[in-house]
Amino acid sequence: MRRQWQNKRSAKQRTCVIMGKRVSAALSAAEERLFFEAFALAVRRSVFQGYDTFLCGMSLGEDILAAEALLWLKKEFPHIQLVCCLPYEAQADHWPEHWRERYFQALALADDVQCLQVRYSADAAWKLAHALTAAASRVLACVEPSAGKRGAYLLQAAAASGCDILFVPREEGDMLPDMAAVL
Repeated sequence: MRRQWQNKRSAKQRTCVIMGKRVSAALSAAEERLFFEAFALAVRRSVFQGYDTFLCGMSLGEDILAAEALLWLKKEFPHIQLVCCLPYEAQADHWPEHWRERYFQALALADDVQCLQVRYSADAAWKLAHALTAAASRVLACVEPSAGKRGAYLLQAAAASGCDILFVPREEGDMLPDMAAVL
């Protein structure tokens, strides 16, 4: 009889949040590949440490790239779950078409899609950041502490929620720094 491995950690202890940088223009193939390789390394590290659920806010840019990478990594780790968490239903209505296509494809292939609120509000993204970090114990940060107001706010929300923060490298050859060294 084959025994199935069960992760005995709580759902929060097994959950990662993806915090990506917003990018409106299409990225070059080389930029996407570099992001994918760095992000895949962070996901593999997290999976080997017992994480199996990944929450993604699906913002324009790197959140979508991260969702695509997670869907591809499901071939290697079929037990991982991608949950797309939208701040409001019409989030992608005014995006460039190339990003909209990728967004809706990722939503269609995700394990679950959740929406925080029906309509847009000025604080929808901040509400989502707090909800996601409250539900997770780790953040895969594709944003840098110096990434401006949004990046700093997201990282503060994660730190306030007690999340372990793992930075995804920005440049080839970068290491995955420890959050304590950054704060």
